[in-house]
Amino acid sequence: MPRLAFLALFAAGCSAGVPAPVPVPVVAAPSDPPRPQVENPQYTQWAAFPPGTAVTHKSVTAEAGHPAVTTTTTTYKLVEVAADGLTVEMTARTVRYDGTVTDNPPERFRNPKWVTAPPARPLAAQDQGEETVTAAGKSYSTKWSKTKIQSEAGEMLGQVWTADGMPGQIVKSVVRIPAIGKTTTIEVVAVVRP
Repeated sequence: MPRLAFLALFAAGCSAGVPAPVPVPVVAAPSDPPRPQVENPQYTQWAAFPPGTAVTHKSVTAEAGHPAVTTTTTTYKLVEVAADGLTVEMTARTVRYDGTVTDNPPERFRNPKWVTAPPARPLAAQDQGEETVTAAGKSYSTKWSKTKIQSEAGEMLGQVWTADGMPGQIVKSVVRIPAIGKTTTIEVVAVVRP
């Protein structure tokens, strides 16, 4: 049951005809119940692989009616695995549609093994299934799911293919925004296992 807090309203000054302060009840917001600790998906997606394991994704963004595309090549490398977490290093190179090249310096991300469960439920899949997908010259038994959400640019349609045998689990993803004719496709192009 929420606790009641009282706020006293005081009139400025003391003069005849000014009513005495009246306590006004204010209901305090109920506190959220504590959320449990859960295993971090970013930890479990990498923990089964030895340090030195790396996966490279190629992302291509195209717009309908435009021949030029923007391509980003991102490599994720497992640097360290410990009982309480792991570290993944990311490097990326982007070649924009106009030919501009950007090489981002390596960034390291620490993923703890345990995290507090999120307050909201994950986005529900609109459709799901299983499919064999070839990535970096190898076939993977994947699970795929489709989602549809509203964005500022209009309806966004996504499909992602994941496999337990893939470092980071993502084998492929496609996101389309029909209202602006934009499609981004991400595919694994290399996997290195030491």
